[in-house]
Amino acid sequence: MKKVLRRIGKVAILVAVYLTVVSGSVSLARGTQEGYKYLYAPLGPSNKVAKINLKKEAVVGYFDVGINPHGVAVSPSGRYLYSGQMKKMEKNRVLVTDILKKKKIAEILVGKVSHHFAISKDGRYLYVTTGRLVIIDTRTRKIVARVKTGMMAYYVSLGPEERYIYVTNKGSNTLSVLTFPLGKIVATIPTGLGPSHLAFSPDGRKLYITEAAGGTVSVVDLKSRKLVASIKVGNDPHAIAVTPAGTIFMSNLGDNSVYTINPSSLEVEKKIAIPGVTHISVGPEGKKVYIGSRTEKAIYVLDASSGKILKKIPVEGEPHQFVFSK
Repeated sequence: MKKVLRRIGKVAILVAVYLTVVSGSVSLARGTQEGYKYLYAPLGPSNKVAKINLKKEAVVGYFDVGINPHGVAVSPSGRYLYSGQMKKMEKNRVLVTDILKKKKIAEILVGKVSHHFAISKDGRYLYVTTGRLVIIDTRTRKIVARVKTGMMAYYVSLGPEERYIYVTNKGSNTLSVLTFPLGKIVATIPTGLGPSHLAFSPDGRKLYITEAAGGTVSVVDLKSRKLVASIKVGNDPHAIAVTPAGTIFMSNLGDNSVYTINPSSLEVEKKIAIPGVTHISVGPEGKKVYIGSRTEKAIYVLDASSGKILKKIPVEGEPHQFVFSK
């Protein structure tokens, strides 16, 4: 009987360990960005992408990527850099750079200026806004879909757990919801005027959209796919990001400032003066917020809790869309 009980005990321990590992793997999957070491920032007319060491908070290298990069993405392995061209050319391309070799290895013809980027967690699909949504298979480096979501498809983001793709249509005043990974439109949601950037709440239930022409931030309930609130935020709101605590950081081009918005009251709490603000991203560990300045040619580092400016990282150009990587 004692032997049987010992065996049962061992089995129970093994099951407990297994469950711990499995549940832990879920936590690790959610927190994989905690191991990220670098920030990549395209520098517009400087024709470069800056590589910034997050621990040192300093630039450790530049990549020459061609004409006027605005949007970028990095493969999950940290090996490949994808960058676009915001200058209208005869044949606009997405460029693929091998980060380790610091060498361009491929060009993907997209035909029009490429604005913002998103990449799937497994690195298989790259999403690029070019006035439409272009979907690229990174294995074959070929376009697998071009989706007309509305007038002036502007910003693209993959939703919680990659169930859907979200695209703002700045010229149509709409938000498109598409199936992942190949982009079948399942919903079109009316927004305020000039929807631009978007960000998700930490619980994945809400979506915040900046609306440049309307001077507002709209709140969308993702389950009902309806606008549930509109926040007045001043002249020309642009980029937006949300901390793990739920605080909303938003850049306002019209008055050279960053606003923090309380997620419960949906009211502006702080106004932080930063000249020439561009893009915003919350750091991998959620403790810092990174904000670009085109006039200062720098990236400001803010404390995510207090909004206090901690540091200014000089770069060789005007920083735009940020991505974090291993």
